Amino acid sequence: MATLERMLEDGTLFCNKSTGNELQNYIFDYPPEEEHTIRSFVKRLVRQSPRRLVNINLFEAVLQMVDEETGIDRLFEIEAEEDSESLVDALSPMLESDRLIQRILQRAEDTEGLLLTGVGSLYPILRSHVVLNRLSERLTDIPVVLFFPGTYNGLQLRLFDLLTDDHYYRAIRITAG
Repeated sequence: MATLERMLEDGTLFCNKSTGNELQNYIFDYPPEEEHTIRSFVKRLVRQSPRRLVNINLFEAVLQMVDEETGIDRLFEIEAEEDSESLVDALSPMLESDRLIQRILQRAEDTEGLLLTGVGSLYPILRSHVVLNRLSERLTDIPVVLFFPGTYNGLQLRLFDLLTDDHYYRAIRITAG
């Protein structure tokens, strides 16, 4: 956590550019059992940072979008009548569209940094590398930090240290130390 705080203080987070001259994405991986500590840390970071940071909990953003578009009750009905796989299938068209990314981009306006949390709560509905890929295509002027409950080795994301995601190599790993 100290590394991220230091990067915010010295400005490193805001000037690390890729070969395409866009700001880099970052992944802050952490042991899944530290979820509550990380939530508190992110809230404190947003509150105390001299920079304008916004935290978007992806799980809450998806729930809000579903509630506005179809209603949360409908999701409960689908899962009760069918199964969890049917629920994922019902949500897929909404999440595969750019509606979630549009919401994130709107919330990221007039900020200096975007912090994304809630990744673990969305499994298997939404994959974090998909969100990062879509954001990196359209959000090039502010850094994005994805808080990831698991391990990122610079090539693969391993959610909960159990599930290996597709290869993702476009982000810089931020360590807690």
